[in-house]
Amino acid sequence: SGGTPKSGEKSYWGGEIKWLTLVDLPANESVSLISDSKRKITELGLSKSSAKMIPPKSVIVSTRATIGRVGINEIELTTNQGFKSIVIDETRFIPEYVAVQVFLKREYMQDLATGGTFGEINKTNFMKIKIPMPSIDSQKEIVQNIKEERKVIKGNENLIKIYTQKIQDRISKVWGE
Repeated sequence: SGGTPKSGEKSYWGGEIKWLTLVDLPANESVSLISDSKRKITELGLSKSSAKMIPPKSVIVSTRATIGRVGINEIELTTNQGFKSIVIDETRFIPEYVAVQVFLKREYMQDLATGGTFGEINKTNFMKIKIPMPSIDSQKEIVQNIKEERKVIKGNENLIKIYTQKIQDRISKVWGE
């Protein structure tokens, strides 16, 4: 999991190290691809906090307050303590496959959460999450199918935008606007 450098210590902030927070994982995406972060910390901030560098192609999961947002980092980064990160062994697992499987466990993760004001999943409970792990070839096939389905969905979303605009244009023409 991650950590947060002392917020009042200016020398910990504004560096080059990407530091992920929930705002970096949009709510409208099932699995976000992360190539940057809104906030950055310094080397000193990293060393003075419990944040750790997370290698690229890890699966990042929000486990505090808003539980179940999932991302795959394309770059090395750190996170705040509201995340758990799964470092992927790419000889055995496809990051996209693991990310989708974790995303599908959102309701179960909510059940694992404890806490008063807002729920949080600790490391012990996070480790209880089980996902099916077929062969790497099967994982590749599943990921390819998901990518093809997403292309169709994206195409349909574009059609909806086009036809919504056409309808608006037609209504404006009829009403003389």
